[in-house]
Amino acid sequence: MCSMSKKNILFVSFFSLVFIFVDSISSAAFPQTNSLKTLNETLSKKDFYDQRKEKRMEGIRRKFLSAEDDLQQKFSFSQELYEEYKKYLLDSAEYYAYQSHNIATALDDAMLTALSEIQLASVFSAQGKYIEAEDILNQVQSVGLDTLVLKEYYTTYSDFCSQYAQNSQSGKFFELSNLYRDSLLYLLPKNSKEYKLLNATKQFYNGRREQAADFLLKNLYSDLYDDREKAYIAYLLGLYYHEKEDILKEIKFLEISATIDTRLSTKDNASLHSLAMALYNNENIDEAFLVINEALKDSEFSNVRFRNAETSSFYTLINDSLQEKEQKQKEELKAMLLVISLLSIVLFILIFSLYRQNTRLKEIRKVLSDKNIELKELNNELLFLNDSLKEANHIKEEYIAQFFDICSSYIDKIESYRVTLLKEFNLNNHRKIKNLLKSPDLIQHELSELYHNFDIIFLHLYPNFIKDFNELLRKDSQIVLKPNELLNNELRIYALIRLGIHDSKKIAGFLRYSLRTVYNYTAKVRAKLAVSKEYFESKIKNIGGERDFS
Repeated sequence: MCSMSKKNILFVSFFSLVFIFVDSISSAAFPQTNSLKTLNETLSKKDFYDQRKEKRMEGIRRKFLSAEDDLQQKFSFSQELYEEYKKYLLDSAEYYAYQSHNIATALDDAMLTALSEIQLASVFSAQGKYIEAEDILNQVQSVGLDTLVLKEYYTTYSDFCSQYAQNSQSGKFFELSNLYRDSLLYLLPKNSKEYKLLNATKQFYNGRREQAADFLLKNLYSDLYDDREKAYIAYLLGLYYHEKEDILKEIKFLEISATIDTRLSTKDNASLHSLAMALYNNENIDEAFLVINEALKDSEFSNVRFRNAETSSFYTLINDSLQEKEQKQKEELKAMLLVISLLSIVLFILIFSLYRQNTRLKEIRKVLSDKNIELKELNNELLFLNDSLKEANHIKEEYIAQFFDICSSYIDKIESYRVTLLKEFNLNNHRKIKNLLKSPDLIQHELSELYHNFDIIFLHLYPNFIKDFNELLRKDSQIVLKPNELLNNELRIYALIRLGIHDSKKIAGFLRYSLRTVYNYTAKVRAKLAVSKEYFESKIKNIGGERDFS
């Protein structure tokens, strides 16, 4: 009893260690992450948000098209469409900026013309057309512009310099971007929300980040700013915590920004790209790949050249890391399977030993009885196999006899044909010999007899062949044989395939067809299939039954 108790304790302890080990390896090889639950749920509804935006823009487009006579109203609608598209689809934003310019020209309104030209420069800059953007901005006379247009001018020039600086790594243009932002600050009322947010941005990029972060944190959830501005605020906070090397807060705020951008259908955004970088740096490779993939889709859709370039380069880096990780996981899985296999063997030995110790004395008679039953079953199986082998041998003997009978018949016919030719030759009847040699009747007769014998033998081996073959075809296209016809041409081709002859040349040679004819017959059958081509090709190997005694 003491020995049995010790074995039970050993078994339970070993079993527990095995499960702990397997669970630890599984966790290491396949880490589970769900840190972006809110963003993932939002991304799953991305099509819904995009459709909602498209529907809204479609309503504005109808108003734009219907306002033919009222140019002022038409200009207003073209501006609405420009604003909707500039962070969504740059090509369309460019189109409506041109529309605005054409309408402003027709109105002969210098201020509206300048506004539409500045908007065109903004689109060109985002598209990477920096020369065209700079040419337009240089032609705009800032003196005399009203506050609204001047505000757009400073904003566009600052963005242009920033984008060009990022593309060329030019410190000069970074400085110019700051100068135009300062000009914009000077223009804005100091108590306005735009001024406060822009001033916080200036503080952030000029080194006073703690002060900027205090303002941003206080206003992220306030009612003062709309969702687009909150997405920007959350993005800046993500950059702030990146500098602070607080990776979890960086991911948190970048996720907030990306979530808002997704709900707004903002395709030109830096939040997804920065979030992917943060996840990558935090070794969340799977989530980083999902995020950078969405960022790449957005940048390709919106056609923002500088955003597309940086996203594409980082996509390659993350994709390579993901492939490396998957390879590592595969190697860990192989090691895990090997260890589990070894542990399973040991576990099986322990289970078998324990079972044997617990049952040997009590169930010896039952074991002997079970063994006797197993021997009887095995004997029955052997008898069945023996009968099957006898049947197989009988069939082989039968068809060997038929083979020799056919060969003997052919030899007799050849001998008779030879005697006929010799007789005519001795009679100098060359014309008759020539006619006999030219006539295909003998060959056609022998071929017909050969195919008939083949059909008989094949259908004897596989009596269900035609029925099983038709089950693979559509009901309206099943093969119906003519009276006294055993197999037709199509069935005979697939009968040869069933026998293991897959070479089209050999099939064509046996049936006296051209390769094109064999191909046409097989193509005709495939056109009638009720199943997939792959399933048909795998099924044809066993069609007609299992009596294969080769």
